[in-house]
Amino acid sequence: MPRFPRVHADNAIYHTIARGNNKQDVFLSEDDYYFYLSLFEKYGSRHGVTLHAYALLPNHIHLLVQVSTRPLSGMMHVLQQSYTQAFNRRYGHVGHVFQGRYKALLVEDDAYLLQLVKYIHLNPVEAGLCREPDDYPWSSHSHYSIGWGRGTVETGLVKSIMAVFGTGIIDDYALLPAKPVEAVLPDQPVKGATTKSVETTLDRLLSIVAQLSNLPPSALLESTKIRHVVQARRLFIYCASRVGYKMSEIGQYLGRSNTSVSEAVEHVTRKLLDRQSNWTHRVKQVLDEADSSATVSHSRLSKH
Repeated sequence: MPRFPRVHADNAIYHTIARGNNKQDVFLSEDDYYFYLSLFEKYGSRHGVTLHAYALLPNHIHLLVQVSTRPLSGMMHVLQQSYTQAFNRRYGHVGHVFQGRYKALLVEDDAYLLQLVKYIHLNPVEAGLCREPDDYPWSSHSHYSIGWGRGTVETGLVKSIMAVFGTGIIDDYALLPAKPVEAVLPDQPVKGATTKSVETTLDRLLSIVAQLSNLPPSALLESTKIRHVVQARRLFIYCASRVGYKMSEIGQYLGRSNTSVSEAVEHVTRKLLDRQSNWTHRVKQVLDEADSSATVSHSRLSKH
C-alpha cells in the first residue's frame, strides 16, 4: 500500500506519537530519557520546531509540537534515527527501535489543543505508571504546574488559550475538556489543511487592531510611550503570535527586538490569566475579525 505524503502547513501544530517496535521499551534508563530530550532540543532548534507539551513513557512517546516553515518530517527523521543509533550502540541492540513511521495528527482548533494537553499529561496515569501527573518526572506537566521541568517547553501559547477559555490553572484538569478523539488519520491527506497564519497577513492584523483601537495603523509602528498606543501594539503582538507568527517575524515587522515582542506577549498573557475582561474581549474581537476576514478572502479566491 503506498504511503500518503505528510501534510504540512506553516506554523501548524501536531500531536506526534511514536511507539516502540513490537511494543518494546524505548527508554531503559534515566539517561535515555535525558538523551531523547536533549536530541529534541538540538534538532528542534535547527528545524524551527517548538515543543508545547510531551510525555515520554517507557514504550511510547507523545509530543505536542509546532513547526515553522519546514515540514515536521525532517526533524522527526533525524531525531528518531539519532536516538535509534545511540540506543543500539548502548545496549548492543540490532534493528528498529521504533515501530514504523510516527503518527502526526494535525491540531486545528484551540479546544482540541487543550484536550491534548490534558490527554498527554494524564497518559502516564492512564498507563498505571503513577497516581497523579505530579508524580511522573518525564512529562511537561511540571512546566505548567510549577514553572519548570525537564527539557525545554514553550508554555505561553497553551496558557494564553486557557486564559481565554476562562481558566489559568493548567493542573486543574477538571476544568479541561475530556479525552480527545483522533479525528485526523496520520497518513492521509487533509483537504484544505491550513492555519490562520497562512491567510491572515500582519498588515491585515495591524489594520484590525488599529481600527478597534481608534488609531491609524502607522501609530502602532512608531516608537512612542503613549499608553493607548502601547496597549494597542501589545494587543497586535499577542494576536499575531496567536495566529501563528514567530517572535522574530513580528519583531522584524515592527522593527523591534525579540525580547520586547516576548515581553508584550507575556504582558497580555498575564492580563488574560488575571481574567481581566477588557483584555479577553479585545483579544476575542481581533481574532474573530481576523478569522472572518480570512474566511471571506478564501471564499473570494475559491470563486476565481
